[in-house]
Amino acid sequence: IEREQGYGGTQVYLTNEQALTMKVVDLVDGDARSVYKSTDYDLRQFKRLKMFIHAEDVYSSGDLKKGDVTVFIRLGSDFSDNYYEYEIPVDITPWGVGADTTRIWPVANRMDILLDSLVSIKMARNIAVRNGQHASNQVPYYYYFGDGARVTIMGMPNLAKVTTIMIGIRNSKKQHLADGDDMREKSVEVWINELRLCGFDKKSGVAALANMRFNLADLGDFSVSTTYSSAGYGSLDQSVTEVKKEAVTTLDIASNIDAGKLIFPDKWNVKIPVHYDYSLNVVTPEYNPLNPDIKLKDDLKTYNTAHERDSIRKMTTSRIIRHNVNLMNIRKERNYDKPIKIRPWDIENFDISYSYSQTKKSDVDVEMDNQFNHFGEIGYTYNNNPKNIRPFAKAKGLKSKWLQLIKDFNFNPLPKVVTIRTSITRELNAFKYRPKSQGNIVIDTSYIKTFNWARNYTVNWDLAQSLKIEYTANAMARIDEPDGMIDTKVKRDSVWRSFGKGGRTNHFYQRVMASWQIPINKFPVFNWITANIRYTGDYTFTGSTS
Repeated sequence: IEREQGYGGTQVYLTNEQALTMKVVDLVDGDARSVYKSTDYDLRQFKRLKMFIHAEDVYSSGDLKKGDVTVFIRLGSDFSDNYYEYEIPVDITPWGVGADTTRIWPVANRMDILLDSLVSIKMARNIAVRNGQHASNQVPYYYYFGDGARVTIMGMPNLAKVTTIMIGIRNSKKQHLADGDDMREKSVEVWINELRLCGFDKKSGVAALANMRFNLADLGDFSVSTTYSSAGYGSLDQSVTEVKKEAVTTLDIASNIDAGKLIFPDKWNVKIPVHYDYSLNVVTPEYNPLNPDIKLKDDLKTYNTAHERDSIRKMTTSRIIRHNVNLMNIRKERNYDKPIKIRPWDIENFDISYSYSQTKKSDVDVEMDNQFNHFGEIGYTYNNNPKNIRPFAKAKGLKSKWLQLIKDFNFNPLPKVVTIRTSITRELNAFKYRPKSQGNIVIDTSYIKTFNWARNYTVNWDLAQSLKIEYTANAMARIDEPDGMIDTKVKRDSVWRSFGKGGRTNHFYQRVMASWQIPINKFPVFNWITANIRYTGDYTFTGSTS
């Protein structure tokens, strides 16, 4: 054996051999003893598993011969239900061979497992189960090599996640009269040396990136971006087991357009900002997630029909698709090049917004995870500095200081600020797990829905210079809807009835604030006195949300 080199700081050293001895005495026919170790290995990037084996009779009688005992190794997620087992008959080194290394470590006892062969045998077992030629995955499946080695497949072992390794000695059980087994107990000492992985996969990968962007003058912009990375791609500092094991393709499209410039003349000052983006993310695994140590392209070849292959390909490919459309703050702006006169009924006081987003996901575990969001809003904002009317300010007969209160009488016919905003939010999530069991299990689609109607009001009115009122109100209502998808006329009519009633209010809040500066100082005898009155009133209602 050629000892491996280790590196510690600036020093290079030769690593020690790793060996283990096992001794069994009077092991009965067909019985086995073993040792095990808990691990967490991904063996897919390696080609072979090798180990040296030495076996000798515990006693010097020399009764043991080749094939009386076997050495096996199990790789899997447990010891009894999901494992690969590789078993070889071992040559017995007789006592007194001295330093003859070829007899102490016979070439026939060198365990050399081609890991791909284990996967190929499991694929053959899977085909036999589907075709009815083998009972089920829970019945051991045996495959024999010409040199006497045997592979046993049980359950659904997985080289991508080997959590247990078992190595043991077995006294071969007599199968028929002519197999030469003496059915006697066996006593043997076995040395196993240098269990190791060899020949890691050096396959490389590729990655690419492309970007494109258009500027459409003052109309907007448009951009496209796409990326691709293949299985086997990784950075220089990544280990063999860290490189990508899937191909990833992404596509992103985004645009921002001022549609008002396309539809209306510039002098109208109509703003219709439109944003749209599309995103696609596709992950195609190199290995089948349902059989993580079998390459997907190889597993697809084991199916007979195109429908079966398309079904497996669709199931194992992960997809995320997103759409977003936003028309936010659609409005007509005022022309500030001319004298501005703000009136309550001006179209410039109104604005409209709408957005829609959609996300669709699917992978090996989730058949459907669809999210739909709608948001719509209508707003009205009247913001002005109204002219204060003083009807007696120029009256000549009100020169007396005792008539100052009448002379200063004033009022504002219009409020200073009026804001009304109403918005509707509709959210729907449809989720369904993918049935992967062999049993006939019905999995229903789960729905999470939200349908809310919000209304907000604000009024600021200076009735006079000394009398001011502020009113604020917020209301939240829920639009009741039947369970499940709204896919029938009866369900749609139910939603419209709830919508026509304004929904079911589950929260309402209002506040009234008023202040009055009492004009007592308008009288000469009290001109040294100031007096103010303030009032604040709150009201809150909270209803059931269900």
